[in-house]
Amino acid sequence: MSEKLAPAPRTGMRIIRITAVVPLLFSLVAFILTLLTVISGSRPGMLEGAHSMALNTTHLGENIIQFSAASNGSSTSSDPISSFFSSLLGGITSGIDGALTSAEASAVSSVISALGISEYYTFHLRTICEGSLSDPSSANAKFNISKCSSYEDTTAGLEKMANIIPSSTVIGLTNVTVPLLSTVSSSAGFLNSLSQGISTTTFALFIISLVSAFFAVPASGLAAIRPSSPLLMWTSFISTGLAVTFQFIGAIIVTAFAGGATAVVSKFGDGVGLYANIGIQLQVFVWVSFGLLLVSFAYWFSVWFVEFRQRSYKARRRTSYEIGNWKGIFAEVLSDLRLPKDDDSTAMTTALAPKSSKPAAARNSYGVI
Repeated sequence: MSEKLAPAPRTGMRIIRITAVVPLLFSLVAFILTLLTVISGSRPGMLEGAHSMALNTTHLGENIIQFSAASNGSSTSSDPISSFFSSLLGGITSGIDGALTSAEASAVSSVISALGISEYYTFHLRTICEGSLSDPSSANAKFNISKCSSYEDTTAGLEKMANIIPSSTVIGLTNVTVPLLSTVSSSAGFLNSLSQGISTTTFALFIISLVSAFFAVPASGLAAIRPSSPLLMWTSFISTGLAVTFQFIGAIIVTAFAGGATAVVSKFGDGVGLYANIGIQLQVFVWVSFGLLLVSFAYWFSVWFVEFRQRSYKARRRTSYEIGNWKGIFAEVLSDLRLPKDDDSTAMTTALAPKSSKPAAARNSYGVI
């Protein structure tokens, strides 16, 4: 009768970290949303709805031109003849003012057409798109993009245009002023530098977040099937940490710029027929991406804290020699951060280890989550 052999013990059993699918999927979705943020507005038809701010210029020019009597430096006289001619000239001036006022809309329309001002503008991460509305009077009008240009080209053109346009002129006895042109001319250079700086900064921040999220996806997948690998854990931990940090900074800048610029335009633009609104779709992209990356980073931080963390610190009372000792403060702090000797560490581990009849080699890895 043959002797039955005992089955050989299983070796190489792989424990899968199933919950790592969560940061994997979250990092993947965050990567896609950030990618959509970066490429929006890169060309006509490319996610034109994902903008930080939109400008509606269809009513630009309403009450933009102001008419006032120009001072000719002459003093009033009580002489009847002088009064007669003054009244006559005043009537002529009033007629001129009325004619100019009635022709204001036509003049402004011609100026806007000559300057090439479009009906609608959308501000994206790297470009400014412009075009027309299918029905300017409708709240649900469709935006038709004609072209998308970089911030450098658009703002440089605005600055050049503002510098060559006079903000006032005198026609007969009437002083014609365009306050908006004076404001634009004085601030065009500042806006040029500011918009380019914000555009470059936010683009760099989102690119770093995008690349970090890209590395977090395969790292999370490999860490799911190799849960004991410190390299994969650290790769996932660092990549999600970088992604969430730069995504947060970029989202703050985009939101602050869109909110601040919209508030300024809403305050001063109503008088000249210029209206602005914040792009909700882009805000959803950047903040949902931040939230997903934050959850992913919190997951890998928890894994490191529970399974891979090698050091632990506990409070202690400082000695009377250490209190008030400025010269020895750095040595004291380094001493607290330094790992204890092996014999002390072994004794502490033995004292804190739970009592068990199983040998250490037999106990394992149910701690993998």
